[in-house]
Amino acid sequence: MPHRKYRQFGSRLVILTMTVCSIAVILACVSFITFQLSQLRPKALETANSIAEMTAIHSYAAVAFEDKQALNETLESLKAIPEIQWVHVSNAQGVALSEYVSEKNDQKRNHSQHQAPKFDEIKVRMPIKHGNQTIGILELHYNLRPALSNLAFEFLILLIIGSLAVGISVFIAIRKHRDLIRPIHALTQAADKVSKTGNYAVRVTQQAEKDEVGMLINVFNGMLDKIQNVHDELDSRVKERTEQLNEALEQAMAANQAKSQFLANMSHEIRTPMTAILGFSDILQEPDLSRDDQFKYLQTIERNGKHLLAIINDILDISKIEAQQMQVENIPTNLLEILHDVQSLMQVKATEKSLKLNFNIQAPFPQTIHTDPIRVRQVLVNLISNAIKFTEKGHITVTAQLTVPTNLKKSLISFDVRDTGIGMSPRQVDHIFKPFTQADETTTRRFGGTGLGLTISQKLANILGGDLTVSSEEGYGSCFTFTIASDQISTKDMITSSGSMGKILLNAEAPSEQPHPKAMASNRQLQGIRVLLAEDGIDNQKLIGLLLKREGVELTIVDNGQLAVQAIHESKYSFDLVLMDMQMPVMDGYAATRQLRREDYNRPIVALTANAMNKDRDACLKAGCDDFMTKPVNKSALIKLVAQYAGRELTKEDQAA
Repeated sequence: MPHRKYRQFGSRLVILTMTVCSIAVILACVSFITFQLSQLRPKALETANSIAEMTAIHSYAAVAFEDKQALNETLESLKAIPEIQWVHVSNAQGVALSEYVSEKNDQKRNHSQHQAPKFDEIKVRMPIKHGNQTIGILELHYNLRPALSNLAFEFLILLIIGSLAVGISVFIAIRKHRDLIRPIHALTQAADKVSKTGNYAVRVTQQAEKDEVGMLINVFNGMLDKIQNVHDELDSRVKERTEQLNEALEQAMAANQAKSQFLANMSHEIRTPMTAILGFSDILQEPDLSRDDQFKYLQTIERNGKHLLAIINDILDISKIEAQQMQVENIPTNLLEILHDVQSLMQVKATEKSLKLNFNIQAPFPQTIHTDPIRVRQVLVNLISNAIKFTEKGHITVTAQLTVPTNLKKSLISFDVRDTGIGMSPRQVDHIFKPFTQADETTTRRFGGTGLGLTISQKLANILGGDLTVSSEEGYGSCFTFTIASDQISTKDMITSSGSMGKILLNAEAPSEQPHPKAMASNRQLQGIRVLLAEDGIDNQKLIGLLLKREGVELTIVDNGQLAVQAIHESKYSFDLVLMDMQMPVMDGYAATRQLRREDYNRPIVALTANAMNKDRDACLKAGCDDFMTKPVNKSALIKLVAQYAGRELTKEDQAA
């Protein structure tokens, strides 16, 4: 039976070869004839038109003078072209002047000039012109039979050659099909046996030469050696990838849920203070409010505005950290001053909840190190604020110490913030430092917050060379440990005795108490300073104008950069300082500043903008600004900045503010 199949396959191969070759020959012949026929008539028509045009040109004089003898001689010259059957020339009135009929077509001398041409001829009608005037008509019949005869002969030759090619192909296929089929047949039998029995020990005996079929057999034998291992490995990989995909899907769903929860929390956190700000702003517009109510409502607006600003700052900080654009300073920092400031700030919140806030320092402890005081203060405030938020009763204790007191080069500054609050479970501790998340949803609903504070604090601790960790027991409180690198510790001002903050400050130089800015009345320290404010916001114009005019500043306000440039030109460069908003209509602050610097304006220009990113500061300085101040504007910082660039020294009281 296999041998019979082998013969059938060989016969089919021969038949297939003959069929393919025959089809190829037929297609070649048909293509050739089709192409030639498609080109025959257009080429003949082009040739007939050319002959008719040349004959008309040469017959021009004879037709014009009706010289029939000359016209006959011209037409007789067409005998050299056997395809020309018949030519007829008449004047413009249709009177025949001359006619030429080929010898093979002599019996058609009575041919009518109005008779339609046959399929094997082409009729051309060509006017004979004198300028734009037609003086005669030339009609020409072109015979296609010679061309058709040549085409038939070429087709016959092509058919003979194709038939010989088919015969030779069949002969070669008959001679070689056994050698070609035998190894393929053996390979087919082996593959069939493997597929039915699963026996990968089967091998194909090499029967072919070292050609593609022989290479195929070698590859097949090698494949059988490895296919079982590959099959097992593939199953293992599929299981592993399935587990990874399931895990990735779970992580994506968790991240999406965390994002949705964060957006909901953020919407709540932003809308809550905005509701208070807008609501009390509306109430303040009522004319019959008492001054006490006005002051109370303004305090509420200010408190909610600061809360909203803190949320925005958290979002900006996490954005900078994620983009790896967070920069910290490394300057001499008095740790006692920072701890005292934080204690003074947080004591108010702790007292409101009847909580004790204790600060302890473990000796030896350096009073001054090199770090970023703003970021250290930010982390401590955040940790203590959280401790107060999540503690209903008891106390919060902040302990500052060196991690390795005996080796200052390897030691870190450590701050332990311990509370007696609600505490956390191990599962909650695992998620507490992830961005946009809090301990759980009940925590968010009960205490609020965006879930960014601890993430930012940990990132800042890492940037400062330390870390932020937590230990907690549910129901018994938590302890957050914040460490920073202790660069360039000076042993001269080392605190050598342990104790509370108050006790330590008695033995060290205590930070001077600064009066609250609101308690200070304006003493017009900036009297006579001329300032140009370029700001398009009406409310910002009123606010900044009020702050500066109360200090005696002579203020000029314009709505855009173009008006600012004009005001400087009209004042003949008499302004001591230009406060330039960077986003304004007509001409923004960047373009205005660049134009002024190109005009050699060398007075101070300070950028005033709500864009608070580092790249925004760099863009302002690159445009030519001398400094950069962000909105919302801080009164004390604004006054200090104006005095600085106007060359005016403030009193000690103003500097303290």
